[in-house]
Amino acid sequence: MDLILIADDHSEASRRAVQWAAEHLPLEDRRVVLLNVAVPPSAPLASGGLVAPDVMVVSPVDDPEATDEIRDEALKALAETRDAVGLPAHTELKVVWGDPATEIVIAGNELDADLVVIGSRGRGFFGRMLLGSVSGHVVHHAHRAVVVVPPHESDAGDPADAP
Repeated sequence: MDLILIADDHSEASRRAVQWAAEHLPLEDRRVVLLNVAVPPSAPLASGGLVAPDVMVVSPVDDPEATDEIRDEALKALAETRDAVGLPAHTELKVVWGDPATEIVIAGNELDADLVVIGSRGRGFFGRMLLGSVSGHVVHHAHRAVVVVPPHESDAGDPADAP
């Protein structure tokens, strides 16, 4: 195992996944990448209307200052997580933009990761059906080994939950 990709969205589920990787994987002699998928800044394009008055359409904003600020905050949070959890100092911090499920798969493929580590929020069946599951998407589309770290029992939404 040469490269381990760990996804971190700064949630409690991600924190557990990063902690699990630090405690259970041989990271010292491996290339380790801690990845955050950021959502680009957006602004309203249109709001309201006769058909759907409660709907707001948003568009990505081409604002380099806002984008830089979001990336800097994400990198700072990744560094804090790396240090707090005890990941090796050589851990690479990476921020990409887009949909987390898609971008984690893309990063795993581009980096040719041997293993992807991701947390699960523990949504129940209906939560996954309505909102989707990032971990489920990664498991089904990454075409590489994926470890899904389950939620702590007190955080789980449904005992029948599976990624």
